[in-house]
Amino acid sequence: MIDDMITCARHAHMLSVALEIKLFEYLTMPKTAAQLSEEIGINTWKLEKLCDLLSALKFLDKDDDKFSLSDTSKTFFSNDSKFQAINLIKHSLMEASPGIDMVKMLKEELDHSHEMWTYEETGWKALFEAPFMGGVQRTMRMLSTHLDGSRIRSVLDLGGGPGTYSMALAETFQGISSIVVADLPSIVESSTEARLKEYGDSRIKSMPCDFRKDDIGTGYDLVFVSNSFYMVKTSIENILLRINKSLNDGGYLVIKHVFLDKSSAFSTSLDFSMSLASNEQNLHSAQEFEDMLEKTGFEWQSIAKTDDPVYRDEVIIALKKS
Repeated sequence: MIDDMITCARHAHMLSVALEIKLFEYLTMPKTAAQLSEEIGINTWKLEKLCDLLSALKFLDKDDDKFSLSDTSKTFFSNDSKFQAINLIKHSLMEASPGIDMVKMLKEELDHSHEMWTYEETGWKALFEAPFMGGVQRTMRMLSTHLDGSRIRSVLDLGGGPGTYSMALAETFQGISSIVVADLPSIVESSTEARLKEYGDSRIKSMPCDFRKDDIGTGYDLVFVSNSFYMVKTSIENILLRINKSLNDGGYLVIKHVFLDKSSAFSTSLDFSMSLASNEQNLHSAQEFEDMLEKTGFEWQSIAKTDDPVYRDEVIIALKKS
C-alpha cells in the first residue's frame, strides 16, 4: 500500500509537470519529441522520457516516434472538449502537494482560516469545471426525483461561486422564474458575473453579499447551498436562521456538502487539511447538521450520496417548518 501511494504521488507530480509546460495543448496533432521540444523549448531527450511515461499511463498514444492525445486526454485536456478540466486537475494536484510546511503548521497556534477559501485564477476556474465531472448531473437527477418542481419559482444559490449549479437548476426545473447567485463581492466580481454572462440565461442574476451578515432577500421557494458550510457551528446556525427567514413556508433547503465521517479517508483528510488552517472545528457530521436544522426551524427530509467523483459529498433536503 505504501509503495502504491508513493508511486501514485510520483506519477501525479509528472502529470503536474506536463500541465505546467502545456504539453497537451501542443498536441493538437501527432508530433515527435523533437517537434515538441522545439515548440516548447525543453530538452528533447528529457521530454521524450516524460512523453513515454505519459504514454505508459495512457495519457498519450504513441505510433512509431509520434505522440498524440489518448482518449482520456482528448476528454479532459483538450480545449475543444466540453469536459475539459485542465484547471480542476492542476488545482487538485497543487492541493495534493501544497507549498506549506505541514509540520510547522501542526506545531503553531496561528489561525489561517481567512486564507482557507482564497483562490487564485486557476482555483476559480477549477470550481467551475469540477461539477461537470459528473457531480452536477448526478445532483440534478437526484433533486428532480426528490423535489416538487411545480412549487419552485424563486431560488437562492447561496455561496454559488461561478453559478454552475444555478445554470443546472434553471435547466432541470423549467418553471423557475428567477435565480439569485449570492456570494462575496470579490467572488462575484472575479468569477460569477463573467460566468453568468458567458453561460447563463436571463433568469439568473448575481448578488454580491457576505451572507453571514448581509441581507439575502426573501420569498424563495428553494435555497441551494453547495460546499459553503465549512465553518464553526455558531456561524452555520446563524446562517440557517437567516435562510429560514428568507424561505416561503414549506420551502426547500438543499445542502450539498462533505460531512465528517471518521471511517472515510477522504472526509478525514479534508478535516485534517482544515485543521491546519484553523484552530476551530470546521467540518461536521450529518447528525450534527440534522441537529442544527432542527434547532433553526427546519424539518429533515432525506440525505443521499451524490457519487460526485470530485467532492464525494452528500445532499441533505430539508423543509422550512410552517
